Amino acid sequence: MPEWNRVGMPALALALGIIAGIAAAWFAFRGPAGDEDSMPMPDAKAVASKGRAGGAEAARAGPSSAERNRLARDGGEAGGGGFASRSPAQGRDAQERLMSAVYRGNVNDLRSALEEGSGTGSPLDLRLALSRAIDNGDSRIAGFLMENGAPVNGVGDGGYSMLMRAVMFGGYAAPLIVAALLDKGADAQYSVNGWTALAVAEAENDEALVEVLRKGGAVLDSEMSAKCMLLRACMTGDLESARAGLAQGASPDASTLHGGRAISLAASCLNAGIVRLLIEKGVQVNFPKGEWQPLTAAVSAPCGESRLEVIRLLLEAHADANAFGGCGGGEIP
Repeated sequence: MPEWNRVGMPALALALGIIAGIAAAWFAFRGPAGDEDSMPMPDAKAVASKGRAGGAEAARAGPSSAERNRLARDGGEAGGGGFASRSPAQGRDAQERLMSAVYRGNVNDLRSALEEGSGTGSPLDLRLALSRAIDNGDSRIAGFLMENGAPVNGVGDGGYSMLMRAVMFGGYAAPLIVAALLDKGADAQYSVNGWTALAVAEAENDEALVEVLRKGGAVLDSEMSAKCMLLRACMTGDLESARAGLAQGASPDASTLHGGRAISLAASCLNAGIVRLLIEKGVQVNFPKGEWQPLTAAVSAPCGESRLEVIRLLLEAHADANAFGGCGGGEIP
């Protein structure tokens, strides 16, 4: 302890003094955090000199972001033509504000962005905005965009119509969004690879969406109806419906819009009776690399009474025990 008092204490005092000096210098320059009024005022002559030297450069760069916002509020500089005189860059700014309002679900900001964008000379992409609102499951924003001219028959990522996106990604708000789209004239029969919005809802056994779509005039042909019946049964375990779907013409190798095979769906849900039925009908049990393998689906499924039965059925049908690709994988526990 005497040695520490003789050497350590002076060193500690010196370190604390240095830290205090740095802190004092920082606060003298910056002021307390968040208090802009406490910042030191710049020298007036220096500011004037800098302003004269940089005037030409500022003129070439155009108005700052804050200045553009002021012009947006005031309608442009006197004699400048207001909104119509703005550059394409300002149109992009309006689109960015529109999308930001959509993501945040702020109707007031969305209204402001629409008003600003109407005069930029660059049309806003309301199709993209509506697509994102639907993907977010935001029925209020989606409805507001529809009321303001968003194209209800626009096509988004993957070639999916707005109606199909609402069914696939709308979540709890999907029935409301679907009803609004249909009310605005959305094409209920638009399809991708034969799949319509109603077909997707039927295959996923979404009764609420099926009801809304059918009320809106959506229909299925017999072939798609049989396929949806089989795929739905593979998930619910309804053996009689699976038999009916096959009897009405559905292929045992039927797949969903996104490529999930009937046998893989049945295996993932551990529906042994349907797995056995499909195998009896000659279904494939091995698919190209990258596809969802039925054995992988069974192995990756939560433990259940029929899990080992499903695995046994697939192995007896010569499913490749090493083909654990596509979705999950690993050793059979």
